[in-house]
Amino acid sequence: MRTEELYYLIDLAKTKSINRTAERVHISQPAISKSLNKLEAELGVKLFFRSYQGVYLTEAGELVVEMAHEILNTIDKYKVKLNAFLDESSLLSENLSISAVPAISNGILLDIFFIIIRLNRFLIVRASVNYIFIFINAKAAIT
Repeated sequence: MRTEELYYLIDLAKTKSINRTAERVHISQPAISKSLNKLEAELGVKLFFRSYQGVYLTEAGELVVEMAHEILNTIDKYKVKLNAFLDESSLLSENLSISAVPAISNGILLDIFFIIIRLNRFLIVRASVNYIFIFINAKAAIT
């Protein structure tokens, strides 16, 4: 069981729509369906049923949503407690290098960076732009 699946289920309980949940969490509708089907299989119970009017939780689904709230709240409480132990030296340090042509780096790549930073407040992003120009020197032999 993954925490993302619990977030999806909670949002599905609010929206009663897989499409709206997919839009709200920025995941494709098939990925949401697959994730929720996996959660149902893991728990061994049917959590929701679909109709033309939307998605409705079963009694077991309502119980799992309640438990999911408790689980995610507990995780958040522990994260707050653990934040007291964080300092610059305890952060994991890894490097990721991304190369892109200027058209990409000036557009979509910036959007991706902002999303990543928003999702992980402990991430430190250092960006540098290196333009590499390749020149082909051709010599014409004059005879």
